[in-house]
Amino acid sequence: RNATQIADDLGQMGADFSANSATEFSIVAASGLSTQADQLLANLFEIVTEPTFSDGEIERSRQQTLSAIDRLQDNPEAFSALAFQRLLYSSHPYARPALGTLESVATIKKKHIIQHYLRYYRPNNAMLAVVGKISPDLVSHVSAVMGGWARRELSPVLVGPLPAPTGMQFELVDKPAMVQAQIHVGSYGIARKDPDFLSLRVANAILGGGFKSRLMDRVRVQLGLTYSVSSAFEALTEPGPFEIDTFTKNETVGQTIDEILKVLDLFIDKGVTDAEVDQAKGYLKGVFPTAIETPEKLALNLLMLRFYGIADSYLTGYLQDIDQISRSQVNAAIKRHMSTKNLKVLVYGTGAEMAPQIESEAKSLGVQPVITKQASELK
Repeated sequence: RNATQIADDLGQMGADFSANSATEFSIVAASGLSTQADQLLANLFEIVTEPTFSDGEIERSRQQTLSAIDRLQDNPEAFSALAFQRLLYSSHPYARPALGTLESVATIKKKHIIQHYLRYYRPNNAMLAVVGKISPDLVSHVSAVMGGWARRELSPVLVGPLPAPTGMQFELVDKPAMVQAQIHVGSYGIARKDPDFLSLRVANAILGGGFKSRLMDRVRVQLGLTYSVSSAFEALTEPGPFEIDTFTKNETVGQTIDEILKVLDLFIDKGVTDAEVDQAKGYLKGVFPTAIETPEKLALNLLMLRFYGIADSYLTGYLQDIDQISRSQVNAAIKRHMSTKNLKVLVYGTGAEMAPQIESEAKSLGVQPVITKQASELK
């Protein structure tokens, strides 16, 4: 069936469908009423195993993707996040946006899509999560339907090691006439299977993962330099990014970067307090239910655990495991995984107004030169 027919049939069931690519995997998902599970499964199975890849659909998708890439410059948060990803990971595949670039999307041919599909869309390269009202009949039906999907020998995807850290770097991505600047500060973080994963979740909640974090208190509450500032670890197969991001007026870019670095320096040097750890643990336990509150969210969590080789006990024992984390564990994890030596600082905004501030900040830290790029270069 073509895309319109599939959409009509799913619409008749009141079902939702999505297909997305991320840094390390693609996800095809559907959800609907339990009474229509068989129909939903049949639709999902057809989409995954019997795609037509019609010329018209390929071209429609290509034009939509090219338009989305072209519009990214007008979304400062998303555009600067991709620019930071490129700065941090350089030649590594993690540097490449999942959405693609104008050049890469324009040159994709139908044969490339079919070759990719035949190579990777196989049951021995896939995981299936079904969450909801599970009956023995449904389990048998899933097994019967999926059992008809032909395996194929797979070659391992070799991406190579991460580029060696190169010291602190500053990059300015210039787009004239922007009234405020987007700022990203970060470095390599951790792999998902790292045993310090939960300890660093507690650490991050203290630094910038919650509204009462140190970064929010200093940069927003005390100094009023921004409305929002946050930090996060994205844990992947290899160390994903640790990143602090915020925005501010053009004239306060230098001061904002300086304050972020001071907060981070103190955090790494002195560590956290017992009171901060207790507060962070309470926050993480409080938001945990929202991560698994719907069938869709639970299914995604189960898939992610399996993809990264993490036991289901991560979810079943999460609250108890968080409770057992000590201040000394958090501080030891900070020392092991966080440093200001190899930080990357990216600023997206009006170069003429910001360049002197950024150069002054870089010079004070002994970093020369500041890399300057035009936003149009990064599409």
